[in-house]
Amino acid sequence: MRRLLLISSVLICLASFTSIDVLAQEYVATPVTRSKEKVKSNGKLYYSHVVLEKQTLFSIAKTYGVTIQEIYDANPSMDIEQQGLKKDEIILIPYKSASEIEDKAQGSAGQTESAVPKKDNKSISVKNLSEENPGSRAQPTQSDYFYHVVKWFEDLDDIAKKYDIPVETIMKFNGMTDKSVSRKQKIKIPIHPELINQAPAPQQGNTPLDNKIQEKINNIKEGKTEQEVVSRSEMTVNATLLLPFNTTSRVNDNSLDFYSGALIAIRDLGNAGIGTDLHVYDASLAPLPVTEERFGLSDIVIGPSSPADISKALAVCPSGTSIVSPLDPRSASLAYSHQNVIQAPTPANVQYRDLIKWIEDDRRLGDKIILVTEKGAKPTSGTNEIITTLEKSGLTYNIVSYTILESKNILSTFSAIMSSTGSNRVLAASESEAFVNDLVRNLDLMVHKGMNVVLYSPSKIRTFDTIDVESFHHLSLHVSAGYYIDYNDPRVQRFVLDYRSLFGCDPSQFAFQGYDIAYFFIGQRARYGKSWEKNLDHRVNMLQGDFKFESAGNGGYINDAVRRVVYNPDFSISLIGR
Repeated sequence: MRRLLLISSVLICLASFTSIDVLAQEYVATPVTRSKEKVKSNGKLYYSHVVLEKQTLFSIAKTYGVTIQEIYDANPSMDIEQQGLKKDEIILIPYKSASEIEDKAQGSAGQTESAVPKKDNKSISVKNLSEENPGSRAQPTQSDYFYHVVKWFEDLDDIAKKYDIPVETIMKFNGMTDKSVSRKQKIKIPIHPELINQAPAPQQGNTPLDNKIQEKINNIKEGKTEQEVVSRSEMTVNATLLLPFNTTSRVNDNSLDFYSGALIAIRDLGNAGIGTDLHVYDASLAPLPVTEERFGLSDIVIGPSSPADISKALAVCPSGTSIVSPLDPRSASLAYSHQNVIQAPTPANVQYRDLIKWIEDDRRLGDKIILVTEKGAKPTSGTNEIITTLEKSGLTYNIVSYTILESKNILSTFSAIMSSTGSNRVLAASESEAFVNDLVRNLDLMVHKGMNVVLYSPSKIRTFDTIDVESFHHLSLHVSAGYYIDYNDPRVQRFVLDYRSLFGCDPSQFAFQGYDIAYFFIGQRARYGKSWEKNLDHRVNMLQGDFKFESAGNGGYINDAVRRVVYNPDFSISLIGR
C-alpha cells in the first residue's frame, strides 16, 4: 500500500506554541488601577476610567470585574468595538462591588480552577493543568486566549487595532508567517499579551502509554497503517479504523484529530484491562485498501466517513461484521437498508422530532406555540421535517411567515398573536442565517416589550456567527443537538488535559468524537462479546454526545440520543434530561 504523505496536526500545534518563546520583549502593558470616580447615567452607576497608553480592554475588564461586552454597552456612542481604545479617553465601566469582582476573579489567580472563555465569551470552570500533572502546563491554554472570528471586511491590522495588541504579537501567538487572514478564520487573541514571551515550550506526555500514542501518530505520518497493535490483554478486541487521512491537496486534519482521540480512548481501555488490536487504513485510497478477509477478521469497523465510501466498504465487508458510521449524519439512510451499519451521529430528523416533543413536554395552560417560516424560501429537508412533525403532533399552533423585507411590520403581527400571560414557544423552521438572525432580533424586541418568549431551534443556529449569543440567553434558546460538550464535566476536563499534554493543543470536536466512538464500541464488544449489538438500547453519556440505539426497521441501528441544550437568562447553559 502506498505510503501516506501526512503532516501531523500535532506537530503543527507544537510548532505554533514553540514559536512563542522567541518573541522579543517589545510590548509592556500598562497596569490598570480601578478608578474611585463614580458617575450616574440613565439611573445606573458607573466608574469613570481614563484610558492610559497601552492599556487593553481585557486588563480593564478584568480589573473592574466586568465583561468586554458590558464595556461596549456602557459606551455606545464611542463604538469601542470597532474603533478600539484611545489614550486619555474617558470610558464608563458598570459598577460592581468589590465582593462581586473578587468572586468573578477567583480561579484566575493561581487557584485550583480557572475561568476559560468559550466561543460566546462566557466562562466555565476547568481544573488547572498543573494540578494533575505538575510542570506540564507548558503551552497556552484556553484560559490564556479567546478566539476572534475574522469578518469579511477585516485584515490583521484591523483586528490588532480592535484589541489594542501589536500585530506581531498576534502573529507570534498564532504561529503565523504572514499577515494574511480569511473570512471566518479563527484567530487566537491573547488575554495577557505582556506575558507571551514568558510562555515555555510545550512538552510531550512522559508515561509509557503516552509515548506509545505519540508513536502511533508518527506511524500514520510515515505511512505504517497496515497494522497497529496498541495494547493487549487477556480481553482483546480486533478493530479496524478506516478514515480519509490524505486528500489530493492537503492532509485531512479532521481524520487525524479523530485518530488522536481514538488512541487516547484505547489507552484508557487498556488501563481498564481491555486490549485493542487496531488496524488503520487510509480511506482516500482507490480502491479501498481493505480486503474482505481483513473485514471478516475485525470485531468492529469504524469508518469510512462519507456515505459513498461506506457503500464501497459494504460491497466488500461480510454481513457479519458491523460498520460504524462515525461522522456524517447523512449516512443514516444506509442503516435502514443494511443490517451491519450502525449510525453513530444522531440523524437530523431525530433531532427535529425531539424538538417538537420538547415543546409538547414544556407546554402549559395559557402558552402559545408559534411556527415561524421564511415566506417564499425554497423548502429544505430539514424545514419540511419540522413542519411535518409539528402537524402530526396534534399540537395547536399559529403560523407566522414573512420575508426580511417585511420585517419592519412583523412586531405588530407577533403582538397580535402572542400571549401576554403565558409563555410564547416559538419554533424557527429555517436554515437561512440571515432570516434566523432577523427573527432573533425581532423576538428579542418582543422580550423587551415584556413578552415571555422561548425560542426552539435546530442546532444549526449555534453556528450562525452573525447572531449575538446574548440574544440566545434573552430568548431562553432551546436546542436539540446531536453534540454538545459540557466543559464542567470532570471527564471532559480530564480528556482536555490529556490531549493538551500529549499534543500541545486543545482537542477539536473530531478528537472528542474519536474518543467517544472508540471507547464506546470497543468497550461494548469487549463487555458483551459477539452479542454486543443486542445491548445498544440503553443510553450511555459520553464526552461530546450520547449513545442510545434503536433498530432501523429491517436494517441496522440508528443513534436516537439527543442532548437538550438550554441558554438560560443568567447566561449559563444547561443540559436537560441527562
